[in-house]
Parts: sequence; C-alpha cells; structure tokens
Amino acid sequence: MPGLIQLIAREDEKGRVVGAAHLAWSLGMLSGSLGGGKLIDWGPIWPFGISVLFCLGALACGVGLFRLHGKNENPLN
Repeated sequence: MPGLIQLIAREDEKGRVVGAAHLAWSLGMLSGSLGGGKLIDWGPIWPFGISVLFCLGALACGVGLFRLHGKNENPLN
C-alpha cells in the first residue's frame, strides 16, 4: 500500500491518504468478518462467490491505476 500512496498522493497530503487507507483497511476487515459470518449462514459457497466479485473489482482498480499513471513509468526508479 505505501507504494501506491507514493504514486497517487502529493507530498502535502500523504499523511491524510495513509490515514484514509488504514481506515478503509480496518472497516474492510470488520465488515468482512461480520458479512462473511452472515454469508456462511446462507450457505458455505456464498463467501467465496462474493470474494470473487470483490477481487474482480480490485483488479479493475489496479488496471485503472496502471492506465492512469502510464505504462512507461517505473515507480521503482
């Protein structure tokens, strides 16, 4: 995550972006645990099916960031 923050955040807003990223991470962990428990009540396959949808969404976000920042930029240099 810090590598992405280095790419997308300006120097003066990195602290705020890191805070927002940690908030999103914590809320995701909490809602994932609660939602996963509820999905297990519906059936054991539901949590896996829903996680596939979220993974596809994350892949779409990654591709969007890649296109936004260009193919020729190398963040490791």
